[in-house]
Amino acid sequence: MIGSYDEVTARWGNPDKPVTLSDGAISFLTDRVGPPRRTPAVSRLDIVVAPTELDDQTRAQLISVLGPDGLSVDADTRLAHSGGFSYLDLVERRGKSPSVPDAVAFPASHEQVQDLIGTCVQLNLAIVPFGGGTSVVGGVRPERGPHAGVIAVSFDNMADVIGIDDVDMTVTVGPGITGPTLERLLGVRGLTLGHFPQSWERATIGGYVATRSSGQASAGYGRSDEMVERLRVATP
Repeated sequence: MIGSYDEVTARWGNPDKPVTLSDGAISFLTDRVGPPRRTPAVSRLDIVVAPTELDDQTRAQLISVLGPDGLSVDADTRLAHSGGFSYLDLVERRGKSPSVPDAVAFPASHEQVQDLIGTCVQLNLAIVPFGGGTSVVGGVRPERGPHAGVIAVSFDNMADVIGIDDVDMTVTVGPGITGPTLERLLGVRGLTLGHFPQSWERATIGGYVATRSSGQASAGYGRSDEMVERLRVATP
């Protein structure tokens, strides 16, 4: 689940487990690039989030698919879904006029995702699937292109374990479940997915699959795409 403005502009990693450089590393860096200094954080109050460009009729059509709680044009919610965790994404999100989606959709089922895609095609709206927002290659940037608007699609409401088969040793999950949550639920049964990319604390299983995720701690069990048995996919 995407957090507050402070969380989505934070440095990479778990803020509850900070890593401190050794004296030798600090000395090495100071000698070559100068003494360490902190850049003051940009206050959320100084950031101007442009108003949505979706008119009332367009929003009503989207709400008819998603339900009254399934669409947000709230400025903070849109800002939190405005990019990933690359250096460029973080710098832009700390700027005073970042690019943000016109709305964030929160589908709760495969059928809603499918209907949402069809509606966005009819309305000429771009769609950006958004899991944990950990992309470092621009994969979740809200780029409108030639479309009338851009919608970020959050999978926070599709984050359940649907079933665990102890015989086949498979688990079926929604795309929005995060790595730590799934590991905790599997762990009580003595099981593990065994996939630990650098983005593990925030990344979702849907993101693993969509990006063919790999990482420093995934060599033992293989890449995420090698673990997939089958998918249910919504397409235009």
